[in-house]
Amino acid sequence: MDLNCEQAFHFTDNGQISLSDPDNQAAEATLRHLKLDDRSLTSLRKEAIAGFLDEEFLASASQEALQTLSVRVMEKKPDGSFEPFCFAIQQRLQRLLSNY
Repeated sequence: MDLNCEQAFHFTDNGQISLSDPDNQAAEATLRHLKLDDRSLTSLRKEAIAGFLDEEFLASASQEALQTLSVRVMEKKPDGSFEPFCFAIQQRLQRLLSNY
């Protein structure tokens, strides 16, 4: 497995997924095989992004807070798991940071 496989995909703010490189056949096969564009997964990603980055937080978040959160969202929890949909959340954070 490619350790940077999340870079093969682009996640929108509303939870949709697409290929970062339309010519990446392995990513296309993964998306199809795992049904990563399934409506229920899209909805769950959207909810995770909105829950993690709610409007109240975004209205007052500093660049430093966004940078810190971008790192923290990718850290393992004490039980060894990751935040659900952490890659989608981090991509949203990176887009917000690009506005600074």
